Amino acid sequence: MGIVKGEPHTDGCNSSHPMTRVHARLVHLPPHMSCCRPSLSSIVASDVGKIIQISGTVVRAGAVQMYESTRAYRCREKGCGHAFVVYADLEQVNNALPVPLVCPAGGAGRDSCKGTKFDVIPNGSVHTDYQEIKIQEAASRLGIGTIPRSVLIKLQHDLVDTCQPGDDIVVVGSLISQWQPVTGNLDCKVSMSLRAHSIRIVNS
Repeated sequence: MGIVKGEPHTDGCNSSHPMTRVHARLVHLPPHMSCCRPSLSSIVASDVGKIIQISGTVVRAGAVQMYESTRAYRCREKGCGHAFVVYADLEQVNNALPVPLVCPAGGAGRDSCKGTKFDVIPNGSVHTDYQEIKIQEAASRLGIGTIPRSVLIKLQHDLVDTCQPGDDIVVVGSLISQWQPVTGNLDCKVSMSLRAHSIRIVNS
């Protein structure tokens, strides 16, 4: 495990208190089939939710973008004023921030609130760098007539802009579902992507 340099940010519900965010990076996983995949073709649906290690060649690198990972709200219900944070959903194609439907206040001896109107807390959002890359398994590892498989990799924070097309990389990350937008009566399509914990360039 490697720990990278921390970066300052603010608490989403209390922007007056600066904090430091530290990223713990899983770099090397044990060489076992339970977590290290010999090829992208060996990834299966049951791997979703697991931390795995894969390798491949970068075939596409998107532009670095600003990503709003959290947004803070305050309930407008009289007598409530509860502040809470909503997190972006990386399983959506556009990493959407879900719109709160009802106030989450309640529990620990407090009456639940049924408020449905909220104000966005100024300076309560957390923004980070974000980039998507796509890797493809090396043709040299495939059998004759086999089509190379590719996987979308989602990079955040200090991992963005660390590799470019043509680089051979090893990635450790969490495999997540990737939900496609539903239109009309068409079937919902679900693919897979990897939320990267670390990247190593292994160009020969």
